[in-house]
Amino acid sequence: MSSLRAARTAIATTVAVAAMTAATAVPAAAGPVFDFYFANGYIAANEVRTQLGALSWPGQAARNYYPGANGNPNGSSAMVWGTPGSPSTYTATATCAPMVTLSLKRAYGADWATNSFFQTHFGSTSPTSAQYHNAINAGTVPHVKKVGKLTDAFVGDIIAIRYNGGSGAATGHTAYFAGRTPYDMDNNPATIEWAVRVLDSTSEPHGVAGSIPQDFRDSRTVGAAEYDGLGEGHMVFRTDSAGTILGHWWGVNESTYRPVSDRPVTIGRITRAA
Repeated sequence: MSSLRAARTAIATTVAVAAMTAATAVPAAAGPVFDFYFANGYIAANEVRTQLGALSWPGQAARNYYPGANGNPNGSSAMVWGTPGSPSTYTATATCAPMVTLSLKRAYGADWATNSFFQTHFGSTSPTSAQYHNAINAGTVPHVKKVGKLTDAFVGDIIAIRYNGGSGAATGHTAYFAGRTPYDMDNNPATIEWAVRVLDSTSEPHGVAGSIPQDFRDSRTVGAAEYDGLGEGHMVFRTDSAGTILGHWWGVNESTYRPVSDRPVTIGRITRAA
């Protein structure tokens, strides 16, 4: 089975489970066949993650790292799609927003995701997280539909967070949405929280290694050891009763809560139609 078909089969399973459990919102089908077009960027990024994952840690650290963090070399963000089944032919050395951009170009470049497209609609051929947030939130980008509620998000949607008043080079964080599970973060029945599985590139994993519950473990942790780069983990988002995001925590065992007044969040879904 090809990696693309395998990825689509996995998403189809998620759709079936979601339909039964209502744990994840399912978008409308395009005719009689479910349209996976919106998830192709996620599928492209996840191919690199899963292939590199076969090298385990710390073996994959030479090919999978966050540039400039934790002693890693600085350099332009890059991703290499190699030969499935040959993990050492893959590379992920990209920061968060460029990882998303590179995978979108990989998936949709033949249709619309060109340097010119990103320059025109995001203000850069490789947008920052703040540029992703602002453009998606404005709702004016062709092929990207704003998703107003976390409870309407689906596998492959883009989560873009902007850091208001942030210092340093980071303008925010960008990730792919990969699923969600109800998660009581504060033992308060009056609040609503969700553990959201994300595929992203980060300088530190989601949650403190060594004490992350197994069901929410970050793929960049092994026991108490933490690694950086491309991987999958869980962030926690608080919503109101309608599903609108109110804020987030970096991981399920992180203590710092970031309200949207400090770090606003938006979600976008890829569409065929411009």
